[in-house]
Amino acid sequence: MNKKILALAIDDEFTHFDMQGGDLISFGVVEVFDDYTLGRKYQGFCRPRSTKYFSEKAQEIHGISFFKADTFPEPRDTMIEFLQWLVPLKDQFPLITIYWGAWNFDLKWIEETMNRCELFSSFIKAFSQTKENHINALKLAKKMLTHVPVPKGETGKKGQYKLSNVADFYDIELDHHNSLSDADV
Repeated sequence: MNKKILALAIDDEFTHFDMQGGDLISFGVVEVFDDYTLGRKYQGFCRPRSTKYFSEKAQEIHGISFFKADTFPEPRDTMIEFLQWLVPLKDQFPLITIYWGAWNFDLKWIEETMNRCELFSSFIKAFSQTKENHINALKLAKKMLTHVPVPKGETGKKGQYKLSNVADFYDIELDHHNSLSDADV
């Protein structure tokens, strides 16, 4: 029996929480088959435009300094490489997207970068922008993983469904805030 791609799990890191001023600097994508096994993986890195919107808070979260990000490839080169990675999936477009958090937030960063690189029309063929084609893994975890304990030192349910806590509970290796590692969980 041939496996079919069910979805693509996506995560990304950026320079600032404001999409208009910030830049995508890293994103990870993992194929999820219909039997819930994982397939190919892609991680792309993009050089930011400047330090102007490289927030300390974002840097603190993902640990990528401006100086390191300044060595990354030009965004257009990375986006073209990613589109080429998607080619084997072209007969299955549009694909469901799995993300952890706010609806379409991770995909919007990639979409904005594709738009800046004038590659948006190629990208949109792969990703439908409707809620029906997206799975919010955080909401799903809250609904189905009620047995996951609240982390020690935290009160109430705060942190119970953080990606790192769920990964710890299931003993899944996680390099948190590495875009590919986060997408892989």
